[in-house]
Amino acid sequence: MLLNKSDLADERLNAKWAAWFEARKVHVVKVDARNRGTLKQIQSVVQEACREKLERDRRRGF
Repeated sequence: MLLNKSDLADERLNAKWAAWFEARKVHVVKVDARNRGTLKQIQSVVQEACREKLERDRRRGF
């Protein structure tokens, strides 16, 4: 789950939404598109979220 424009939202509410999604096993990234650091986080979170599938595909030869 990408929480876009997180820099414009109340940080306490961002944290509450992030906790709500994470409690449901959903990966969360708070995004400020003007900050390249947060954009780089997206790739690492996607890789973590897909790790099991990628490993399974590698074992199958994909």
